[in-house]
Order: sequence, then C-alpha cells, then structure tokens
Amino acid sequence: MSYHRFPNLGQALQGDLTSKLIKNVRSEDYADLECNCNSTSKVNGSCAFGGECRKSMVVYKAECVDCGMCYLGNTQQKLKMRTRQHLGEVCKLVNTGKASDSFAKHFAIHQKQRTSKLTIGEARAKVKVSILWQGNPISCNKSFGKLNCSLCMKERVLILKHSRENPNVIINSNSEFYGACRHKSRFHRYATTTSFPVLMTDESPERVEYNHNSPRNTDTNNRTYVLEEQFAAMEINPLAHISEQREPHENIQVDV
Repeated sequence: MSYHRFPNLGQALQGDLTSKLIKNVRSEDYADLECNCNSTSKVNGSCAFGGECRKSMVVYKAECVDCGMCYLGNTQQKLKMRTRQHLGEVCKLVNTGKASDSFAKHFAIHQKQRTSKLTIGEARAKVKVSILWQGNPISCNKSFGKLNCSLCMKERVLILKHSRENPNVIINSNSEFYGACRHKSRFHRYATTTSFPVLMTDESPERVEYNHNSPRNTDTNNRTYVLEEQFAAMEINPLAHISEQREPHENIQVDV
C-alpha cells in the first residue's frame, strides 16, 4: 500500500514564488570555475576531466580504463577535489592495505603486481571521469541532510538506470545506494544578474541629505538633518497644520 499527497494551493504558490525569486540568483561559492590543472595533474597534456574539473553539485561517472567498469557518485564540492579523495583511498589501499570503499577496492585490483608505491598521478591515468548531471546549488542545498536530498536521489536514479542497462558494469555497493545523505547544508554568498529599478535618485526632492558642514552638526550626539531645502522645493510647510489648530484658541477673549 502506497501513500501519495499532492501539494496544496499554498505550497504551489510558495514554490512558484521561490522559483521566481531565485531565477537570476546564483551561488558564488558553488559557481563553475575555469580549469586550473597544472602539468602534474594533467593526463597526456590535457585536463583529465575535459575542462570540467572545477564544477560542483554534480553526479559523476568514473570509468576504469583497463576493464570498462564504472562507478557513479555525487559530490557537493569541486569534482577535481572529490576525485583526488578517491585516488587517495586507492593509493592507501595499495600501499598500506587498509580497506576502503568499492571505488578503491576495484581500482586496487589492477595494481596487485606493483612492487613500488602507487602515486596519485599513476592512479589518475587509470580513471576517466565525466559529469552525468549537475544541479542548482541553491535548490540542492535546501534538501541536504533529508530523505529527499535531490543530489542523492539523482545519483540513485542514474545508478538504477545504468544497472538495468548493463548490470555487470556498475561497481557501486548496496550500502552506497541505500545509505543516508552525507551532505551538509551551509551558508554561501549569493550574486544576482537582475538590475533592480532605482526608487530614489540623487535628484529626487524627497531624498534627505545630511549636511556635514553645517554648524549645527558640530555636536556628534545631536546630529540633525537638513530638511528646509527639500520642503521648500516641494512647497510644503511642515508647521502649517499646527498653526491652523492653534489659531482659534489664541483669538479667544475671556471677559471677567
């Protein structure tokens, strides 16, 4: 027996409003950056990720060059940084024998005949990494740590899709498929490309300016704003309504 509830009107309106507010807003901390790979991290003189090494919030596929089997994973950090962590686990397993995840176990099998220590550069040459999906950092960050984490759910869908097409190629373990979300939400800087209209300019008569050269402003604890010029430009007398109220009382004559 299954249960499904459609969103109500309030949730639909809130979702529509949120999508409009974040339409032109992007995250500066998770923004895509240009490739900065040096000569030691390149494979055959080019970027091992096809120039997409500094993208984040992605679901990636790591394919073994020797046997063609692949590993699917997700990361909220830069792809190059996450791949380096994988390669570090491979080197640790080959050099020290410490057990690790399914990624390291598979790629360590092809290094059994080694007599010297494995380096990250040598391990990188055996892996071909590509991006399968990239999500919106702002929307993904809201679902981190929950059962419906968008990044984890997208990874599960792609693992299930690849396992149905060719089940003998996937090297992911069951714990990685059914495991809980490991991502952590964080505050990040935002940037927008929307040009908001200016409601008040320097030429507007309603703008209140502070005169620093006025002799009345010598006392910093009793600063005043210069409003006379603004009221004169608008032809408004701020004390007119007060004088109109007091005028009848001042003309009253009392006979004793």
